[in-house]
Amino acid sequence: MIAGRLGIIDLISFRSVCKDWKSASATASAEIESSPLREPWFLLYGGEASQCLLLSRTGNKYTINIPEMNGATCIASKKGWLLLLREEDYSIYFFCPFSRAKIDLPKLQNLASVPNHLAAFPSAPTSQDCFVSIVCRDETSSPEMIQLYVLLRGDKEWTKHTYSHTSVGELDKIKCVAYYDDELHIMDARTQILITYSFKTSMWKKHTILHYPVPHAPFLKFCMASSYFQERDLREKLDLEGDVSVTICGSAFKIGTKNLDRVIFSESIDATGGSVTRRVKGVWIHPRFFILPPNQSW
Repeated sequence: MIAGRLGIIDLISFRSVCKDWKSASATASAEIESSPLREPWFLLYGGEASQCLLLSRTGNKYTINIPEMNGATCIASKKGWLLLLREEDYSIYFFCPFSRAKIDLPKLQNLASVPNHLAAFPSAPTSQDCFVSIVCRDETSSPEMIQLYVLLRGDKEWTKHTYSHTSVGELDKIKCVAYYDDELHIMDARTQILITYSFKTSMWKKHTILHYPVPHAPFLKFCMASSYFQERDLREKLDLEGDVSVTICGSAFKIGTKNLDRVIFSESIDATGGSVTRRVKGVWIHPRFFILPPNQSW
C-alpha cells in the first residue's frame, strides 16, 4: 500500500532497502507521477559513458547510470516506455530506464542508413494490441518518399509500406509521428503539412494545417508543442554550456481530465556559441516503473 503511493524516485529508494521491501513493491508502478495535469520528465543521455541526467517536472536533478542507453537513440516515448535503436547492430527494443525492463524486437537492418526516422506505438508494449510504426525519410536521396515499417505483436519481420508523392517533398525534417483513431500522423518542423496513413484502409492522405478557424474544417485531435525544450529554458535548468547541442525525442501526454493529448515534437537544439564540442541526446518521458516476468516476449 505504501509503495503504490510513491513517486518514481522514492519508489526506487524504497525497493533498495531490503529483499522484503522489494518484494512488497512488486506491483508498484509510480503511476502517481503520470496522473493528469502532470507533465513528463526530461532524460538527458549520450554523454560520458552511461551517465544520464534526469530532470523532474519540479526541477530536481538526478544522475543515473543507465548502460542500456549507451550508444542507443530513442525514436519514440510513451507511457514510461522508450523505443530505442542501436545503430551499430540494428537492434530495436522497448526499454523502461527506471526499472531496466527490456523487450527486444526483430532487427531492421536498413533503418540505420536513413538519417530521419521517428516511431510511434499506440499503447504500452505489454498490451496485446500494441504495435510499432517507424517512419523514415531520406531528404537527400529520396525527398519525395516516406517509408513506413510496421511490426505487429508476435510478428517476426517488419512490414514495409511506401508513399511517393510531390507533397512529401514539401515536408521539412519530420519531427512528429503520432497515432490517433487508427491513423498515423506525420508532421514536419514547420507544422504546415500533415500526412496520414490509415491502418484500416491502407490509404495515405496529405493535409494542410491551418492556424486559424475555417468553417466545417476538421480539427486535429491533439495540441502541438513544437518548441517544448526551448520554451521551458531547459538548457539553463540542465546547466548545459553553450557548446553543447541536443537532439531530442518527443512524446505525448494527456491534458487534464479531457480526452485530449499534447504532442511534444522532436527538436534539434544547436549550440549557442556556434562551435559544437559535445553532442548529447534527450527524451521526454513519463516516470513509470514496470516489472516484467523473465519470459516476457513480443
